[in-house]
Amino acid sequence: MTHRPAQDWLARLHALPRPPRFRILNVCGGHERSISMAGLRSLMPEGLELIPGPGCPVCVCPEEDIHQAIRLALEHDVILLAFGDMLRVPVNVPKSQPRSLEAARALGADVRPVASPRDALRIAREEPDREVVFFAAGFETTMAPVAAMLLEDLPDNLAILLSGRRTWPAVAMLLDAGDVRFEALVAPGHVSAVMGPEEWEFVATQHGLPVAVAGFEADSLLAAFHSVLRQHGEGVARLENAYPEVVRPGGNPGARRCLDAAFDIADANWRGIGTIAKSG
Repeated sequence: MTHRPAQDWLARLHALPRPPRFRILNVCGGHERSISMAGLRSLMPEGLELIPGPGCPVCVCPEEDIHQAIRLALEHDVILLAFGDMLRVPVNVPKSQPRSLEAARALGADVRPVASPRDALRIAREEPDREVVFFAAGFETTMAPVAAMLLEDLPDNLAILLSGRRTWPAVAMLLDAGDVRFEALVAPGHVSAVMGPEEWEFVATQHGLPVAVAGFEADSLLAAFHSVLRQHGEGVARLENAYPEVVRPGGNPGARRCLDAAFDIADANWRGIGTIAKSG
């Protein structure tokens, strides 16, 4: 797809013919943040709606996983590591109990934020006399480096509490449920960079909806919106890539091999949604 500035894509989007109502689902929480930060909803042509989808892995991480991490941190002499955005995610417990990892830390638990699995390895090696638990929650983009870490020779004092999720099964569940309330899909760029854009072809081939992979800048998002609206006007449904500088056919083969070697696929619970087949 041709690279153009955001203003150009916006003008081209407004110039397209469109139905009275056209709803585009964006799967990724990162997309939703970019849309909100750039004010893209206020710039859309009349009748074009941007609908936030299942969200980010922090939002859908089930309460039972977070609660288990809180109890481990409070009741055992461990260093509990988690990605920083997980520390304030609450669970529903009595007011007398800590509702987040941040609250557990305030009560004296040794809870530490990390930015990557390499940090977990480093901390475990620096403190060999302590038990270290890495609470690893995320989608495929985050799980790929976790998988690579698991395939290494891990320190004996490092354990993993895993809450990984796969994105496309959540969209498949929405589409298979019937009564689909959107006309097109914008697929997540970073997940597609790891797994390959081909994972999203089923949206077009099985359900007849236009789909485009997008990055996280306004120009890529607007290019994706233009792609799916143009496809609709042409009466076609296919997969297009509005993030070609990062997303390649087949994704990242090395990352995919790590995921296949380290993990088994299983049904998994999503907070606010329920169990989704083969999504964990």
